[in-house]
Amino acid sequence: GDFNTDGLVDGEDVPDAVAFYVGALMNPQAECASDYNTNGMLDPADQTAFVVNLLNPPMFLCRRGDFNQCLRARLLGLEKDGLFGTVVDVPSTLTHDVRQLAMTDAGLRAAACVEPASVAYVACESTRVSGGDVVVVFGAGPIGLYAAIFSQLIFGAAAVHLVEPVAFRRTFAGQWIERVYDVEEFFAKPPRNVDVVIEASGCLGNVNRIFRRINANGRVALLARSGMPLALDAVDHMITNA
Repeated sequence: GDFNTDGLVDGEDVPDAVAFYVGALMNPQAECASDYNTNGMLDPADQTAFVVNLLNPPMFLCRRGDFNQCLRARLLGLEKDGLFGTVVDVPSTLTHDVRQLAMTDAGLRAAACVEPASVAYVACESTRVSGGDVVVVFGAGPIGLYAAIFSQLIFGAAAVHLVEPVAFRRTFAGQWIERVYDVEEFFAKPPRNVDVVIEASGCLGNVNRIFRRINANGRVALLARSGMPLALDAVDHMITNA
């Protein structure tokens, strides 16, 4: 979109863009799909939220809508700068209009939570958390805490156990979750049976430690990337209870 090559995508690009399209009338929203207020530039008034997977370039899986499976994806804010910039150059297919949500300070704070909340919701949905389930969530960061809250308040789990080594996070999470533990405190007396395990701490050893307590047809979601290997020594248990 930077037609005048000044390093910015703004209103000054519009004349050059029009010339580029052989004088045809240009709809700014059509050529710059993130320009939600159609003023010919990407600016704070557009209030855009980004999907964190940046496609470079789009592949078949991405075009099919499976953005999280793209082998060329790069994480915005981790592998590529972005997310907190006023103007960020990303594919328009990865943007969402959040202007209505961002009209108040409370809404802006909520918009900042869209990404971790969406990851947590999809995890609960994918693991089919439902009424009567016993859920164990490792990690009380933004994603883990949301997963615990959603399991309890939206998906109707019978019991939610949240495991977190950091005292401040345990105290904070206690506003919503009754059963909050330090790691060794939890493993000293874990629940007898577990239906769903959501690992959001990055410490994959937790999965192996709890694995033998997972019920038949149990589900496990791995949400954190830490570079640690996942090792399971309860293969017989997994085969028997799959």
